[in-house]
Order: sequence, then C-alpha cells, then structure tokens
Amino acid sequence: MTRVPLALAPLVALGCTAGPSGVRPSPEPTPLVEPVVTITSEGVSPQVLHILGDTGITFVNRDARAHELRSDPHPAHTECALMNLGPVAGGETRITATITSGQGCGYHAEGDPASRAFQGFVLAH
Repeated sequence: MTRVPLALAPLVALGCTAGPSGVRPSPEPTPLVEPVVTITSEGVSPQVLHILGDTGITFVNRDARAHELRSDPHPAHTECALMNLGPVAGGETRITATITSGQGCGYHAEGDPASRAFQGFVLAH
C-alpha cells in the first residue's frame, strides 16, 4: 500500500500527477498569481502555478522558436486536454480553455518531454 503524505492528500484526491520527470505542485495554495506562463529558451516560468479557478492560462512565448506544449502524461496527453496547445510560435501568446477550481494540469514540451525545464503544473483553487 502506497502512503501519501498528508500535505499531498488534497492533490492526490484531485487526481494530480507528476510530469514525465516528476514536476509536482507545492501543496500550499499561496501565492496565487496571475495565470501567465512565460516560455523562453531556458524553459517555462513559473513551473508551478497556483491560480484562482475558472480562468484560462496565458502562455507567452518569448523564445525565437516554437514550443509544442502538451498535457501529461506523455505520450497519451490525456490528463488535461486544455493543455494540448500544440505549437506556440516564437512571439505568440496563446490562452487555454478555462481551468476550473480544484483542477490540476501537468504539461510538457512535446519535442523534449523529459526536459524538466519545459515541464509545468497549474493548480486552480
């Protein structure tokens, strides 16, 4: 039987999983920030994003090249379909569908799903 630390129990109850390399959200809901993720040649920032629910997530690609973002787990991409953005061109801004309160969504860069720098998790409160 697998024991889940009490602090992570709410995340497990939500069905939250780790990304391909294990990116996990912090169990603490603070700080809640604007629903914006920036993509650069170095990765995504912030990698763990706590937001108020019932809003979309804005992805801003500040890299010169496109990055294809997909939902975890790889290669199924089924955890959170709204994160299946496909290619986000350099300089492009893309907004996801609404993420509802209590929903957790892991995502990764399809071109390199094991790259921890391009993995992220959004948790809506």
